[in-house]
Amino acid sequence: MRIGARYWVLLCLLLFAAPAPAAVRAWLEPDHISLGQTAMLKVETDDANARPDFSGLEQNFELRGQSSGTHISIVNGRRTLRILYSIALVALEPGVITIPSLRVGNETTEPLQLTVVPAAPGSALNGDDIFIETDIGTSTPYVQQAVSYTVRLFYALPLIDGSIETGTPEHASLQQVGADRRSTRDIGGRRYNVFERDLMLVPEQSGQLELPAARFRGHAQSTDMNAFFGGAREVNAVAKRVRLDVRPRPPTAPAPWLPATALTLARNAIPDDVRAGEPLMVELTLTADGATSAQLPALEMPAIPGAQVFPEQPQSKDSVAAGQPVATLTRRFAIVPSREGVLKIPEIRVAYWNTRDDKADAARLEPIELSVQPGSLLPPVPIAPSASSAASSGSAPTAVATAPLAVDTVAARNWQLLSALLGLALLLALAWGWRRGAAPPSPLPTVAANANQAPSNAALRSALARSDLGDIAAALRASMAPAASNLGELRAQLGDGAQIKAVDELERVLWAPGVTASDRHALLAQLRTAFKEGVRAARRPVPASTHGLPPLYPRR
Repeated sequence: MRIGARYWVLLCLLLFAAPAPAAVRAWLEPDHISLGQTAMLKVETDDANARPDFSGLEQNFELRGQSSGTHISIVNGRRTLRILYSIALVALEPGVITIPSLRVGNETTEPLQLTVVPAAPGSALNGDDIFIETDIGTSTPYVQQAVSYTVRLFYALPLIDGSIETGTPEHASLQQVGADRRSTRDIGGRRYNVFERDLMLVPEQSGQLELPAARFRGHAQSTDMNAFFGGAREVNAVAKRVRLDVRPRPPTAPAPWLPATALTLARNAIPDDVRAGEPLMVELTLTADGATSAQLPALEMPAIPGAQVFPEQPQSKDSVAAGQPVATLTRRFAIVPSREGVLKIPEIRVAYWNTRDDKADAARLEPIELSVQPGSLLPPVPIAPSASSAASSGSAPTAVATAPLAVDTVAARNWQLLSALLGLALLLALAWGWRRGAAPPSPLPTVAANANQAPSNAALRSALARSDLGDIAAALRASMAPAASNLGELRAQLGDGAQIKAVDELERVLWAPGVTASDRHALLAQLRTAFKEGVRAARRPVPASTHGLPPLYPRR
């Protein structure tokens, strides 16, 4: 009995001396991906009051969503609680990336390593279901030359959602031109859907320029028949990198610097009936192939002897033709001749650098001469006859000069009558205002809580389409101006009850334990309904100034 008792005591001591399982741990699924793919970082802890801080990962990753779940188990009457936090990571650059230790309450996780290999561009020759191709107008542009850049997405599988990311290179601007286009194309006996987007690239300095590879990230209908309603799977595609050799401005280029493939200058048809004192409308149109409207110089009309020139505001637009940008600038001028005779409109010239022929060039309009007739709206100016002609004709010179005076007298009387009527109307208005008294004070005006409007709702619409709750939360915070730092700050700026409830539910689902898939689907429907028309910010009253002038008509 003594040996048996000692055996059981020793066994209990060994059990109690066994190391306890780790309170917090982290791992990656998977730990080897291609650039553009997603890796899931998972952190498990038994501390219900501790949450991991993922903010330190933003330097190397794009954080695309967070979720959490709780697992409770009871073994031999002992209750165990485990909380699992997950976040999707998209690496910004290829390589072996170290994920540092994460603090969770009083514990820290072990460092992890994620291997990210460069993504290989796909093609129809490889039989890929989805791939991206790009076209660049020229690989050797001049500095500040507008270059067309087209991105085409080919896909032979049903896409559920997704977005194309082109990125903005350093020392250059990149913007979309025109609307996206959709078509179909047969390649190697296989039918592909084609999504095309035209962009315009403008290098800002000479030298080597590398464009970020265009990428597509989205979800496609799963081909697994065992999946629930077909399911969805993540799909990615990446294009080849584009490198440019940007040339500096040539020393013989005209100023201001305007690189363009071609430049044309047109003038509207000039009517034959030109009269003194009447405006002549001249419209000039400058069209530049391979340039943007922001690069075009101002259209000016040179000084015209014997006439006054009144310019209108210019009108400009950008478009794409034959795969390259086209800018158009239109301006109208009212030219009023001051006397009859010959009116000379001088030559109009706009200099530019012809990138097609690689030389200095100019668009010109030849000078024109117009015959100006006496104005029909102006009374003729009397000319006193000479003494010899008056004596020979026997007519009195004073009779010719009195005709215009009679017309002026009638016009003066009409103006006097009109002035008297206006004065009487003003007196009646003053008397009515004095009897009515001052109007009651109007309520305080209101303005939006955010004086600066959000840049765009495009990011929010894209996030709602992708169904990623983390992306939706980030897009909602960024939709305010300035951007909200958290969902609580966003909620305080909202003025719509449905949107406030949706944000509260979003915050709960992101972090509350025990959230099911049905809860997420219901939340997505609620968010899409509440933010269908964008974010509606609260409105706050603007206090009236205490230094205003007293009312014009005091209340009696």
